[in-house]
Amino acid sequence: MHHKFRNLLLINIFLLLMTSIVLRAQDSTSIEKFKSESESILNQVDSKKGFCIYLASNKTDRLGFPISLAKNSEMLIHCLVQEKALLKKMRSIAIAKKLTGQVMIEDFSGKKLPYFKELAKLLVIEDQKLVGISDAELLRVLAPGGILAKKENSMWKFQIKKRPSGMDDWTHPHHGPDANLTSNDTVIKLPVSLKWLSGTPTGRGGFGSCASNRAVVTSGGRIFTIGLDDKGDPFTKIGGAVLLARDAYSGLFLWKIHCESSYGKVELDWRNVWPIVASEKIVYARIKKRLVFIDAVSGKVLKECNTTYNPSRLLLSNNTLVTACWAKKGFSNAKDGFENDRIRTVWWPSENGSLEAFDAQTGEKRWKHQMAVVTIASNNKSIFALKTIGNPPTQRELIAIDLKTGKINWRIPHTLFGPIPDTCLNFANKDVVVVSKTKSKGKRTVFVLNASDGKVKYTIPNTSARNIVGNELWCINGRYNLQTGKITSKFGLPRTYAGTNGIGGCIPPVVISNNIVTNARRGAFVEYTGNPKQPIKKSTFRGGRGACLQGMVPANGTLYTAQNNCACVGGQVGGFMALANNDNVIASPEEMNKKRIIEKGPAFGFKGEIASKTDWPTYRQNNERSSGVHSSLPRELKILWSKQVVEKRKDTFEMMWNSRYGVKQPLTQPIVVKDVIYLTAVNLGELIALNTSNGKLLWEISLASRIDSPPTYYQGLLYVGCHDGFLYVLRAQDGELAYKIRLAPKVKSLVAHGMVESLWPVAGSVLINDNIAYAMAGRSTTINGGLVIVAFEPASGETLWTINLDKGSFYRDALTIRKGELTFSNLRFNAKTGKKLSDNQKYYNQQTMIDCSWSGGFGKRSGRGFRLGRICKNIMAWNSESLALVSYTTKTSWALIPDPKKSIRAKHPDTPTRKDYTWSTNLRPHTAWSFINTVSLSGTTVFYGGSVFKYKRTTNPLGDFLWIHSAKDGKELQKPIKLKSKTCFDGIAIANNKAFICLQDGSVFCLGE
Repeated sequence: MHHKFRNLLLINIFLLLMTSIVLRAQDSTSIEKFKSESESILNQVDSKKGFCIYLASNKTDRLGFPISLAKNSEMLIHCLVQEKALLKKMRSIAIAKKLTGQVMIEDFSGKKLPYFKELAKLLVIEDQKLVGISDAELLRVLAPGGILAKKENSMWKFQIKKRPSGMDDWTHPHHGPDANLTSNDTVIKLPVSLKWLSGTPTGRGGFGSCASNRAVVTSGGRIFTIGLDDKGDPFTKIGGAVLLARDAYSGLFLWKIHCESSYGKVELDWRNVWPIVASEKIVYARIKKRLVFIDAVSGKVLKECNTTYNPSRLLLSNNTLVTACWAKKGFSNAKDGFENDRIRTVWWPSENGSLEAFDAQTGEKRWKHQMAVVTIASNNKSIFALKTIGNPPTQRELIAIDLKTGKINWRIPHTLFGPIPDTCLNFANKDVVVVSKTKSKGKRTVFVLNASDGKVKYTIPNTSARNIVGNELWCINGRYNLQTGKITSKFGLPRTYAGTNGIGGCIPPVVISNNIVTNARRGAFVEYTGNPKQPIKKSTFRGGRGACLQGMVPANGTLYTAQNNCACVGGQVGGFMALANNDNVIASPEEMNKKRIIEKGPAFGFKGEIASKTDWPTYRQNNERSSGVHSSLPRELKILWSKQVVEKRKDTFEMMWNSRYGVKQPLTQPIVVKDVIYLTAVNLGELIALNTSNGKLLWEISLASRIDSPPTYYQGLLYVGCHDGFLYVLRAQDGELAYKIRLAPKVKSLVAHGMVESLWPVAGSVLINDNIAYAMAGRSTTINGGLVIVAFEPASGETLWTINLDKGSFYRDALTIRKGELTFSNLRFNAKTGKKLSDNQKYYNQQTMIDCSWSGGFGKRSGRGFRLGRICKNIMAWNSESLALVSYTTKTSWALIPDPKKSIRAKHPDTPTRKDYTWSTNLRPHTAWSFINTVSLSGTTVFYGGSVFKYKRTTNPLGDFLWIHSAKDGKELQKPIKLKSKTCFDGIAIANNKAFICLQDGSVFCLGE
């Protein structure tokens, strides 16, 4: 009997093991079985990168299909699920396959898709009858050239969306080979709104301290930029210039090539562009001082062309690639009187040079002239080259060369235009070549020449040429008939910003479809209506500005621009951005302030334990956001456990996610309550709960988009904002939904930094004080109706009141309580009623607490986010006694100041002097190049997290460290802990005699006794 029981038990165990193996195999097969089907769809697009929308069926056996699309590509897959019961299952599959972030799933119902128009490269719909969305609506969100894949009668059918005939490309930094800054794009309409967002917030270092791109070109549905490497180190200045390819309609990264280690300094004249040209299939650029042909789809280098000198100017005309090469780059000097000040110095060849032509397909050299050429333009028959000698120039010559043969057709010395060699080649078309003389040396004059023989047709005195628009020449002081020179209108184009000579300067005006002019310094536009009663209509996009050098680039029905590291436009949204007609996305005050609808979940009504004083229940521990407590820690701390939470990806998603701040930030600061640590995986949209004793996983869930800051624990529930525009309230013990509220005033999504987001993302950290919860939605006060603060009852989600902020220049941030008042930046409100109080002291260019771009060198000038009274810093921590800054402390009372009774003019914050220090210390190993991105404070201990660099080294031999010092006297309590990765920004929490540290490699570890 005993043997029979034992045998039966063994058989049951065997069957259980086999069942487990089969189930695991089925789970694997549930994805693998879709491989050939998903690849057949993915093969319809030219590259397996870009944005894909998947409209799910209600069939449970199809849950793995969108995961298969992601696994077999680098496409961003955004799934819309109508059956909510399937939502959780599909997200679980994405988590199990470690594809969250790339695959995001949200529930959806309605006849209108939630996206901005013309975003998706691929749209896959399983059951159109089920979802009930029309073909017109499907095509609305599909990008030109995109593929619509519909399943009909168990067969996939494909449709390509045609590109509108009114869309124009921008193949050269100055539009086309003619160098005429006039776009023929008739699809662009005003006003505009944010369509997609990508890349680092601003420029950084050297030239990047003013702007982040040296050239922007687009063709074939792709946009190419030359900019600073977003992964270069901000202190050692490694990285240099990179060529980055994006999908022109969604902003998603396609590929990247390192160009050169140097990038140039300020040199902010709009003519100082990197030599790059784009065609539909090939990109031509200077890479490491060589002329290179690159496959536009894959980024593969196709061929290199040998040139005599360094390629410095480049154009593509009639299948001929022409480059002006310089032996050495020189710079204009304002003292010589030819160009502008030193900030806007102009690149010139200072020694020998050559003009060389190549076949644009084969790379075969066609002809060459030995001459130093400063500017080139083409009308598809001839190349017009401005030859220059000397720096400052002593002689200039305008030369016309046959494009195919290289034969010189005519040449004109500068003396024809006047005795001083200040001649500037503006642009050309099939009939004319336009030349201007600068005001700096001689009289400002425009000369219009016959393209065929170089003879002067006419001159226009006392002005400079700006654009050819149709049959008109637009100058500074008016418009002229291009053939005769007779004035046709007094409405001309203004001088370039900061351009004293009317030609040079920071940003040139661009004319779009004959009637829109970008006055892009502040995102402003002028529209010529043709109506005599209102000839000019002005509008402004307040969320950004035209970047230095190229302003706003019009193409593909879109305006493209990078953002500058400056304070010219307060409230500008950082990053390389695309703007398109607003598509009804501006929220009205009524929509911003409306009562929010509550969607209840299974855990609605749950109430649990209250957090204790030794817990870390919210962002930076408390409602002041001080990151400081009074509790003690053991004197000697050791690592108790470590866990990898977020796996590093080696693809374009890692690049896009890291570029959001210019640094890795896979995890936010954790929160800790009792024996659970709650982690936020930022770019995966995940919340993860671990046991604090051993790091064991308790649960993890995925939301619908990015989460920028940690949740708040309150009475057994977790409150967290998400970039899908929703606030989620989850049961802390298992992550089950209690309720969610759409704080975004409308349902409208864009693509931002490699993820789908609402136009009004919600800050992750919710503030709860005196049984009132507060959350914020929006990006900036300057766009889409601004920001909104919603106060609500924590248990039920019932809206109490709202505040719409659409004035001033403020960004979404975590809210705070100071002295019983609700505060945001320098604004104060009654915490009970929301009534506006007098402002606190305003500090120049104060940024946000949750924005760590400064730690990568990408913050705006003077940017800092943490404020306490008279002080405002990038990183600090405090309790009621001590204020801990990098390597020193002062008394908290030093910083506190009375609330002002009226508004005070903006100023720079104060900084303690040595006499104000309680103590100061050096961090071992000590160099002047230690960099701290994390500070947390307990009653006994100060933690510093960061890195140590050696001056002018391109590597980091000293590494990343956690320093542990005494809060009393600053003395080192134990040797610095050398880390395997940098600490995440603001990544330390202290709770229950332990410290928890998040690292940029996606891991977390625990310190304790």
